[in-house]
Amino acid sequence: MIRLTKLSDYGLVVLTHFANNRQRHVWNARDVAQEVNLPTPTVSKLLKSFARGGLLKAHRGVHGGYSLAREPENVTLPDIVEVLEGPVAITE
Repeated sequence: MIRLTKLSDYGLVVLTHFANNRQRHVWNARDVAQEVNLPTPTVSKLLKSFARGGLLKAHRGVHGGYSLAREPENVTLPDIVEVLEGPVAITE
């Protein structure tokens, strides 16, 4: 059985939202938080982490926000967990 931290679980929800709503290319933290019913500070932290980890692209400016950096089919659960928690390793 795989156990995810709450942050990784929320991260999966957020990235799933991006993957399911590709017709809108750029999302800001407030809009994502409202769509997925999570606190805005948590979503903001996740978006910044995903941008640093290369899963999202950050766009600056008045109409700025975040968009997917690659196709959703190319993002795996270990990618998400590694960005948020560090390297995935098997333990006893």
